[in-house]
Amino acid sequence: MPPFKVIIIGGGLGGSLLANGLVNQKETQSPISVVVYEREAEDAHRRGYQIRLNAHALNGFRACLSATQLDQLVKKFPRSGANATRGSAPVLLNKDLELMLDMSKFSVYATSSPINKEVLRDTLQEPLREKGIINNGKKFVRYEMIPGEKMGTSQVKVHFADGSDDIGDVVIAADGPTSKANEQLGCRNIMKMTGRQGCLAMTSLPWSTLQTLPEALIRKGNVSCIADNMLLWSQAHLPEKFAAGLRAMHTKKGHRRGISICERGIAPPEEWDENEASLMINFSWPTDPNLTNWSTHPDKRTVMKEKMADWHPAYEALIDALADDDIFVGEQRVSRPVPKTWRKKVRSVQPDNKEVGNPRVWLLGDAIHPMLPSRDMGANQALHDTADALEPLIALAQIAEEDRGNGQDEEEGLSDGMVERGLQVYEDAMIPRAFEWVKASGGSSNDVKAWFPPELALFFQCNDLRRTKTTQDLATNESPQPGGLRRSHTLAGDNGMPLKPSYDRKYSDLNIAPIRLETGQVFR
Repeated sequence: MPPFKVIIIGGGLGGSLLANGLVNQKETQSPISVVVYEREAEDAHRRGYQIRLNAHALNGFRACLSATQLDQLVKKFPRSGANATRGSAPVLLNKDLELMLDMSKFSVYATSSPINKEVLRDTLQEPLREKGIINNGKKFVRYEMIPGEKMGTSQVKVHFADGSDDIGDVVIAADGPTSKANEQLGCRNIMKMTGRQGCLAMTSLPWSTLQTLPEALIRKGNVSCIADNMLLWSQAHLPEKFAAGLRAMHTKKGHRRGISICERGIAPPEEWDENEASLMINFSWPTDPNLTNWSTHPDKRTVMKEKMADWHPAYEALIDALADDDIFVGEQRVSRPVPKTWRKKVRSVQPDNKEVGNPRVWLLGDAIHPMLPSRDMGANQALHDTADALEPLIALAQIAEEDRGNGQDEEEGLSDGMVERGLQVYEDAMIPRAFEWVKASGGSSNDVKAWFPPELALFFQCNDLRRTKTTQDLATNESPQPGGLRRSHTLAGDNGMPLKPSYDRKYSDLNIAPIRLETGQVFR
């Protein structure tokens, strides 16, 4: 009987990390044959952008990478802005460029570390390429089940667009939110979001452009604005030596010195390396019925500026920093939660279709739980999936090796029941964890306030009341209280009942009073 064979469809982050885990394990435990099929060509030009990784990703790294590989990967993580030592939790501003909330002070928001997605993918793929495990240019089309010689055994045959195929014991479908395996299995829990439009953009960051950006972005590295049911998220990745210099601009009391990076006419310092500097922007708004040609619109920057016409002018500098070919428009896909018993349910509907709900085809990452990007948890959950999948796969390989050592016929192989028990271990861990984050990231809601932690609902309500109170004061020529709404005020909830007194304690470290951050001013 040949070694236990795992076929991985998709060489992205999750697929590549799991392949590393199987390769590293087979060198010390039971033999495992691993092969990865990736649809993109090896020399495909990719648009690298930054993602933020946290403890969920670390679970996957620790499970799948060797100590040497993990150490090499850690060195790939850059710093983001001046406060990289505190992670990259975003700063929340309003459309007037007023500071509303520093998320790093909010315990429910998971701080994380930024890394370029393509740097991470290349790092994970490198050891696989050295071993000849990745096959590029292989577009997955479908799979079929091949019955074994013994009752209750089978294998999976995968087919590719170029006419080639392969056979394995288990297929890991890490083929993203347009997963064909998800569809063929009968899961079919992924849907397009039609209620919102938007774009993702990444561009280089010359010194001259840096000087035009809001200084809050430079100081913090990660800034978001929520207004009018629109969300603008921006991240500046600065050269490490330059960012280190910004972090050194603290006095012993923790206040930054009164100088401005954005002051016009200042020449770039020696530590500025334009090759290491980049700007990433994600902007979304409710679907505009008059903008049916958004994906092919010839002047996307003008459209974005029109959307933020009544916002602070500094936001336009972010749009001005982009070129037309920096802007990418894609379809946002999200998932509906599935129960742990979803395979049994779909099999009961089509009992004669052996491909539906088959336990030898496992779904990983966005192939089963794509989510909104508001919490940066999509990649984190996919990487965590690898830790949950690795252990049962190794256990199955050990069973196969024991059977081979006991002299069983080559045709017998692992029973489908054994594979299903291994799958259940994986899905019992993955499904509740991942779909909890799908929900926490906003589910399929078109309301951007639903994309953030539910505890922030109170903060948004307080801020809306503060702005309403300020507007009323101005209308009656009354002077608003300093800082707007005080934390000691009694607030009414949606049902008219006073909000819980715990608000004072829970938000005692938050400065709700707005701080105006004009371009060129020091962010304090």
